[in-house]
Amino acid sequence: MNDVVEFVWNNHNGIREGMKLEQLENFLTIMSDRIIVMRNKEGNINCIGSYYKLLFKTFKNIGKGLLDPNKEDVSKVCLKENGRYIYFFLVISKSMKVTKEAIRKVIAKERPIKIGWHYPDMNRWHEYNQ
Repeated sequence: MNDVVEFVWNNHNGIREGMKLEQLENFLTIMSDRIIVMRNKEGNINCIGSYYKLLFKTFKNIGKGLLDPNKEDVSKVCLKENGRYIYFFLVISKSMKVTKEAIRKVIAKERPIKIGWHYPDMNRWHEYNQ
């Protein structure tokens, strides 16, 4: 997990402004079953993505902008849910090809009804049926 923490810390533009390294380590430990890590042949990380497994109402409210998944109270609710609607966040990737491969692996593992994510600016929402 240490290389995952290091990868996120070094490659996410705003992560150092929003939390301390210890907080990131704790968060990634809590999320460990909801993180996909893609590595190249040499074992280096190419992509990391975390996701919530949400219930329908929470998923829709995040998509409509009624809930902000970046807020701590909303994040706590999302962590407790175990639904079939996947919301991707904290995605860091070296290429779109690797990102798509990671999404396919999560879909195969979780068998969601829908997946969704926001662009980094949080202004655009994407939602896809599975």
